[in-house]
Amino acid sequence: MAMAMENDKTLCDICNEEKLTYLCEGCSKKFCSMDLTEHHQMLTNELRQIDIDYGCAKEFCSVHVNEHKQKLNVELYNIIDDHYQYEQRTREQKENPYNQLLINEIDQWEKISMEKLNNNQKVAKKLSLDHYKRVLMILKRNLKT
Repeated sequence: MAMAMENDKTLCDICNEEKLTYLCEGCSKKFCSMDLTEHHQMLTNELRQIDIDYGCAKEFCSVHVNEHKQKLNVELYNIIDDHYQYEQRTREQKENPYNQLLINEIDQWEKISMEKLNNNQKVAKKLSLDHYKRVLMILKRNLKT
């Protein structure tokens, strides 16, 4: 969860004081340097707790244990990042329902188009079969004479 520095002084989401803040891209909150340290520590503790609760059952030598922990931390970061991106998309859809309306309209258009295409296919098939039957009847009649 990268932290980006805000250019202007803004309110810290923890202490509510106007200070130079840093944006946590993970949770989209702004923190002053004091509260940013606490936020980072809280996230680190949560990661450690996850590692304790759901840690890997594999055994590693002391040389490879840190490498494995790093790999698990990267995987966890990716999961957390995916979660935050999902939440962001959900918030954006709620904030801009027009997007959902467009998607619904496209879905409706697709359904109607498929129905029309299916109906046209049935009509074309029936016309072809009728024509084929007429040609067969004419051929049979011509062969009898």
